[in-house]
Amino acid sequence: MTVDQIIQDIIDLEGGFVDNPDDRGGPTNFGVTLATFRAWRETRASIDELRDMEMSEAHTLLKTLYFFQPNINLLDPTIQAVVSDSYVMSGPHAIRDMQKAINKSAKIDILVDGVIGPVTARASITEAMDRASPLITRITVARSMRLARVVAANRRRFKSHIVTAARISVEAVQDVLSKDRDQSRFLAGWMARSLSFL
Repeated sequence: MTVDQIIQDIIDLEGGFVDNPDDRGGPTNFGVTLATFRAWRETRASIDELRDMEMSEAHTLLKTLYFFQPNINLLDPTIQAVVSDSYVMSGPHAIRDMQKAINKSAKIDILVDGVIGPVTARASITEAMDRASPLITRITVARSMRLARVVAANRRRFKSHIVTAARISVEAVQDVLSKDRDQSRFLAGWMARSLSFL
């Protein structure tokens, strides 16, 4: 998969303009927050300017800030898409998730610092060759568990968080939570169980 395909898939997943008052990231378009858009353009761009942003500009922005700038291009190609997608959602947490997943191996212990340098890049390539415990699966589990903890900690915002990375039925979880909001504390366990089948 090329970087352009990875970025287009992210744009397709993110969709167009959204301004959900429960989303702490604020207004977004194609996955680009207003704060990121302002930094990119080096102006006090308005919400209307974000809404009017062309997909081509979003593509260039995401490719630059969420693929090349954090050095995702140095990682093993088999994990670039999942790390880049996670980086759009979570910033350096995505890289820490990957580093923790790498450290699950008994062979490697790298610094979990949220930075892709030569050690992390080499480790991703070495670990991606381990067919017994695919790195992409370990990254997905680490990412999903972090998202589950976020959701559980922010129960009232549950409906605005993406939990499909866990490959579970959002409708079923929402049905349970609509009947008893305290059930959200079990979400991490539900996701772990679901992911155990990957």
